[in-house]
Amino acid sequence: MFQFIVWLRAIAAVFITNSHYADIWPASWMAFGGQIGNCIFFFVSGFCLFNIKDNFLKWYGKRIIRIYPALWITSTVSFIWGNFRVGNFTALIHCYLYPTWYHFIGSIMALYIVFYIIRLIQKKWNVHMMWFMGITLGIFLIIYCLKFSTSTFHIESIEEKWVRFQFMECMLIGALLREKYETISEKISVWSILNVCVSFSTYVVAKKVIPSREYFYCIQIILPFILLWLIVAVGLLFVKLEKKHLFEKVHKYISNVVSFIAGIALEIYLCQYVVIARNIFLFPLSFIIVTGGIIIYAWIVHKIADFVQKKASAFLYR
Repeated sequence: MFQFIVWLRAIAAVFITNSHYADIWPASWMAFGGQIGNCIFFFVSGFCLFNIKDNFLKWYGKRIIRIYPALWITSTVSFIWGNFRVGNFTALIHCYLYPTWYHFIGSIMALYIVFYIIRLIQKKWNVHMMWFMGITLGIFLIIYCLKFSTSTFHIESIEEKWVRFQFMECMLIGALLREKYETISEKISVWSILNVCVSFSTYVVAKKVIPSREYFYCIQIILPFILLWLIVAVGLLFVKLEKKHLFEKVHKYISNVVSFIAGIALEIYLCQYVVIARNIFLFPLSFIIVTGGIIIYAWIVHKIADFVQKKASAFLYR
């Protein structure tokens, strides 16, 4: 496992969780970063899944076994506690299979299929990954021009299906960096760090300004491109840090904390809603109790899901 992937998973989990803390922090503007976290997760998926060796059914089955046990546990708990409503069979399918109440699950399970097809085509006909990245952006721009309404700000809304084009692009960026990993220089220049800082600052400012005035809605299309710029910058920087073995020099205590968060990142995403929804405390007690509750709940779900995953894998792939 690449150490920088562990750090990115932990960072993504923190960003996504923080974006749901509007009622936790003393100021709601402090709750931000959800889309950044989402895109980092998809980047990580593209990087880690680049080397596909199994046939589709086995490969996709492993993805199902990795994700769905935790989903079923948290969905059942949320249903019992009243967060989700399952009134009929269709709603049951929606909740437990697809697309689920978690937009990330619906998106990743659909994009896994697209990613597999792209890698299959790329390997068979030796098509450069940049072609697929260009096609993805091209389709996104066509849909934006023909179907997208600029009467409201919703370019990053998880309710919009075409946000998946942005997620797909992040997966392809991850795959491209994995493909070019050996050729990427380990030299960390001032520009490498400045690139991350400038792209992050630009995104934060644009994210604040564009939704604030209706006359800015017409330029909301720039947000996904700024975010993709940020993902490329972060990906390159972390690859360089990895190649210089700097993550190995981090204090063991910090490294262990990061690894722990990364290990339960999926469960943190799935568990946070039910805990946050039941917050009755004021800051800073709210932050301590909710964050602690999410981590404990996520760890318990992870342990149960891990047991199920091992049994399922042993049964299906023995």
